[in-house]
Amino acid sequence: MPKHNSRAPRQCTEDSMVCSSSLQSTVQSDVDDKVLYCTPRQLAEDRSLCFSLAMIRYYILHSHSNGLEPCLRRLGRKILIRKDLFLKWLESHSRGGRK
Repeated sequence: MPKHNSRAPRQCTEDSMVCSSSLQSTVQSDVDDKVLYCTPRQLAEDRSLCFSLAMIRYYILHSHSNGLEPCLRRLGRKILIRKDLFLKWLESHSRGGRK
């Protein structure tokens, strides 16, 4: 006997479309166009940077002490890195290195 889904398809009403479109425009206006979030793997695969995935994971693990915390967004187990803030963090750590 074939199984079937007992749930009826969700109907889209005009009111829900207006609500979701106004919410979407509010979210888009609040977010800067230049904000780009990357996963650690995507950041490691970026050829303009020279970080391995292991290095990025190390920086994330110690983010509370190295100042990387403002660059991170945690959504459950998912970690996203704000690329513009990561580059600023990198620049702040590259000045005045060991002599």
